[in-house]
Amino acid sequence: RSHMAIYLSRELCEKSFVNIAEYFGKKHTTIMYSCDIIKEKGVNFMDIRVLKYFLAVAREQSYSIAAERLHLSQPTLSRQLKELEEELDKTLLIRSNKGATLTEEGMILRKRAEEIVELLRREAIAIKAEDTEMCRKIGEWGLTLIHDGDGILTHCNAGQLATSKYGTALAPIHLGRERGMNFHVYCDETRPLLQGAR
Repeated sequence: RSHMAIYLSRELCEKSFVNIAEYFGKKHTTIMYSCDIIKEKGVNFMDIRVLKYFLAVAREQSYSIAAERLHLSQPTLSRQLKELEEELDKTLLIRSNKGATLTEEGMILRKRAEEIVELLRREAIAIKAEDTEMCRKIGEWGLTLIHDGDGILTHCNAGQLATSKYGTALAPIHLGRERGMNFHVYCDETRPLLQGAR
């Protein structure tokens, strides 16, 4: 399992019906958690955010309500979904005075998109649990080097800003505190200011 949590492997995608583009006549598509729909070396990358936007419009049956819930402007949402339709070469939604209605292709995409979003949610939870356990193990090893009442110097440690729960270099401190140990921690650098917590 990759720590990057940025992208799902093709194997994972294939196991999870992440073959939207194959249905719509495209080949070599990988679903990616990234910025916009991009093309690189003939491979199409689809942004998971855009699928979430599509699902919001499908659920609300309204571009304006979906845009409000997503904290987007309506033109931005419309443009993103138009680009998705162009990428798949299919009409997914029909707009009218009454709102937005899914086409047959839109209904198929909705089912697949819901599977993908749920898969990503479960994978994110699994990655977090795995990372937490690894950090806890780092903490266990670190605790063998320090004792109750010790002074500990830390240098630019991000802790939970970079990892799950315990952090890496901070893991022994957090784990030790959980066990009732007391330390004097000297933090000589938190770059950027307050480790970016402004």
